[in-house]
Amino acid sequence: ATKHDKVKSAKRAKRKRELAEACDLEQGDVVWVSAAKNVNIDRLRELVGMGLLGGALLPLLVAMAGFLGSRVVGQFNYTLARTASGLRITRGLTTLKSQTVPAHRVQAIQVSQPVTWRWLGRSRIAVSVLGWGGDEDGEATTATLFLPIGSDEQVRTALGAIWPGLVLDGLVFTRPPARARWLDPLAHPWLGHAHDDRVVVARQGWLTRRTLVVTHARLQSVRAQQGPLERRLSDAAG
Repeated sequence: ATKHDKVKSAKRAKRKRELAEACDLEQGDVVWVSAAKNVNIDRLRELVGMGLLGGALLPLLVAMAGFLGSRVVGQFNYTLARTASGLRITRGLTTLKSQTVPAHRVQAIQVSQPVTWRWLGRSRIAVSVLGWGGDEDGEATTATLFLPIGSDEQVRTALGAIWPGLVLDGLVFTRPPARARWLDPLAHPWLGHAHDDRVVVARQGWLTRRTLVVTHARLQSVRAQQGPLERRLSDAAG
């Protein structure tokens, strides 16, 4: 209320009480402000800042709660079973959904581990399946959440269900040279690539560590890029 200059000091308490009652507020919620005499300007800034902060955080919290709620409800009661037509995934709390992934049409696998999941030893798996969600020629590839969350043992079981015999723990990874550390110092300890006679594996990311797995038969192209900093260090990225 910008009434400080217009109300006599002897009547301010009464007017403040009347204003609070008229607006159905507590008297402590009414603040006299005067820009000319610099009265309660700091308090006004504080109140405005709190209002802006609350207005910005509330939609964010609601969106996060909605996203997490939908993920929990959608992935609840997850089961994976092998059938004659492929790997059958069943999940859902309020609505039970089933999906069959033909293992022979899996193009690539991505194992992701967000930073908070590392402390829990949990990861998730997404797969790219040939022909899902594409054109009539069936050549499009789309990513599907295969394992929403699982322990290391569950991840190994899921990988073996897609490509029997696939064991990532036995691969020897080649890491970037030490001179390239300062280009990506946080992710450098995790970066690397490996291969055997069946698959090619690449590791990337920092906040979310990702392991990408592609079979030699499904590998379609390879890209190498080299910016000015990489050229100076005689390095390249792929």
